[in-house]
Amino acid sequence: MIKNVLRFPLVWLWAKPEGAGGDLCSFNRESAARLAAIYLAEHGHRRVAYFNPKKGKSSLEHMKKEFGYACAQYRLTLSLIESANPRVSVWPESALTSSDDLQPLVDEWLALDEAVRPTAMFVPADNIAVHLYSALAKRSLQVGKDVSIISCNNEKSWRAH
Repeated sequence: MIKNVLRFPLVWLWAKPEGAGGDLCSFNRESAARLAAIYLAEHGHRRVAYFNPKKGKSSLEHMKKEFGYACAQYRLTLSLIESANPRVSVWPESALTSSDDLQPLVDEWLALDEAVRPTAMFVPADNIAVHLYSALAKRSLQVGKDVSIISCNNEKSWRAH
């Protein structure tokens, strides 16, 4: 089936697999990262994290780089909360389907001393953020009270959960 799809001209939305042909239609990651950093700074956060369970995925790595630049510009201390091993890029990509996939990263964040623990996390996609909300709830943590979360995509179907 994948061979049949690849026969046609392709336009990828949001991200394009490594080495794939076709064009990419996506948002401006530099602007999104800058807007997230500005929002967090304006809301009093000084210690922030980039939360990424898919380390190595090119679109998320690009977002991480841009968020790092923005944090430096707005004098935010950035921590990386991300999977230990980079994922090998394959297509079709496996989806995150459970908050259990994120629990080790939530525990890594919780293990940080409160004096250095980020008070807010930037999540590069809403489909990751919805699972992060559930993973935090499993640890009896409330978004907005125990930690602030900001994510990308503005996908209403994900945010409705």
